[in-house]
Amino acid sequence: RHIMRFLLAALWLLAACTRPGFGPVTPEDRITLSLSGSTTGGYSLIVTPDDRVVYDAYANRAAPNLPGWRWGDAQRVSGQAATISPGAYRRALALLAGARSAQSCPPSTAASRGSIRLTRGAKTLYQQLTPQGDCREGFEALDAALRSATLPEGWLQNLP
Repeated sequence: RHIMRFLLAALWLLAACTRPGFGPVTPEDRITLSLSGSTTGGYSLIVTPDDRVVYDAYANRAAPNLPGWRWGDAQRVSGQAATISPGAYRRALALLAGARSAQSCPPSTAASRGSIRLTRGAKTLYQQLTPQGDCREGFEALDAALRSATLPEGWLQNLP
């Protein structure tokens, strides 16, 4: 009877510490959506295993009206804000596990580059860079779905 309880507890713990297609979750893991090289500024939206969502931005992508916004420099060019969004990391992992790789798509030639990336420490497990042409629609749909799955209601509604 005790062995059965132990086995059930071990299975539950194993299920809680894994994610579809990407192995066990570690505190160093990150899911990052980012845009850089734009003349209007850039940003990164980072989701961590503890469901913390961090918005880091510069230039016109800065969001000083966002609750918790903190400027990172005296010139008020860059800053960040963070919030907790329960279940955000698991929802994002599920979307990435079902996402089709865009490696067969030609990369964007525009100066502005977006990326969707899942990392474990320094190792990249999944990455898509902004593609061009017909593939761009799929990238933008995944980016929008990830933002919708990770951002709490009313937080960063104006993020393009």
